[in-house]
Amino acid sequence: REWVYKRYPQLEVSECCVVEATLVCNETLGYLSVTKGLHRFINHRDASLPGRLEDFERSMSTLGRGLWGTDPPKVLPDIVEALLGAAHVDGEYESGQKAALFVLKPITDTISEQLGSCTDKDDIRQKARELMHPKQVVHEMAGGIFQLRSWREEIYALKKNQFPIWKGRGWAKASENGNGAIGMVQCCGVNVVAVLEPTSHVAKNRACALSLAIFDKCPDLIERLRDLSLSLRAKNLISDDDGEEDQASVVSNDEDDKDEEQKTPNLDSDLAS
Repeated sequence: REWVYKRYPQLEVSECCVVEATLVCNETLGYLSVTKGLHRFINHRDASLPGRLEDFERSMSTLGRGLWGTDPPKVLPDIVEALLGAAHVDGEYESGQKAALFVLKPITDTISEQLGSCTDKDDIRQKARELMHPKQVVHEMAGGIFQLRSWREEIYALKKNQFPIWKGRGWAKASENGNGAIGMVQCCGVNVVAVLEPTSHVAKNRACALSLAIFDKCPDLIERLRDLSLSLRAKNLISDDDGEEDQASVVSNDEDDKDEEQKTPNLDSDLAS
């Protein structure tokens, strides 16, 4: 936070928080943990962890989906946070901050490259907001009218199979025999988009990212959905759903993600960016 504040004093507090969230979210810290080789020194008795670590490494290197398309095992960001905390306790604030900046340097360099060419305040603010987690963007862009839900694929196939899902590189139908997770963005019960992924965490992130791409191509759609929301709320006709609802905010590993991950094997899938 101190680095963001000193480096970009022209940003508003909310925009500083956006950049900070990018620096310290689980996806970023998990990436740093693996690139620094810390995962090789984890002392654990979790038989599923080696496979989940391999899946995470593969999602970073071969799928090309970016940080928001990965789902790091929670132990990876925990290691980085613990080591940075130990550095602050052992060396006190100044030494701890230097250690944190050293560890975060690959990410801070990327952010500096993204924002460095901008000279106009408005350009810098726009670039800073582009760093925002897709969940947060979807939540804020239309005044909180969107809901984010997750489904087990087999349940979705039984209850909502009339709605196509984004699978791999195109649209498809959910399978009653599938074992993936589906993230869905909705507005007042209207399905905006649904995405199939190995885990609910990644599925919800990808659903938000795909929604943003749709809204970018059809900007009037947001206004139409906002009008629909106001109309239905005025008539008290907002419908509920059976999926697990999630407030679309920057939360890297929600409890429902952990539960869903236990139900859903972390299978590899070659997905488009």
